[in-house]
Amino acid sequence: VTKVDSTFWFAVSRHDKTLSLYSVASHLHSDDHAKKYPVTIYIMPKRTKCTSFGVVPPLKTDGKDCHVILAGDLSGDAFAYPVPVSDAAENCRENGEAASVKPTSTP
Repeated sequence: VTKVDSTFWFAVSRHDKTLSLYSVASHLHSDDHAKKYPVTIYIMPKRTKCTSFGVVPPLKTDGKDCHVILAGDLSGDAFAYPVPVSDAAENCRENGEAASVKPTSTP
């Protein structure tokens, strides 16, 4: 769990090799039991065994921090994915549709 601006982010690793990110606005009342939908679903090459949120500082002094989710598996591989911007979270809360993202390799 991490808080970015006024939104709490939760990561859920599933046995089907997916990592789902959920967002909940911090101003919601604790009795709100409405169904929550993932904002983004990352399709992992292996099952994720550990997760952690992190912040990558900006390259420029006037830039914004980049919030990421780190995911690791038992073989020692680790992946970092961006936490979506708040506009994507708001859109998902309204229509219940998550973006699925497959990992890409870098040279």
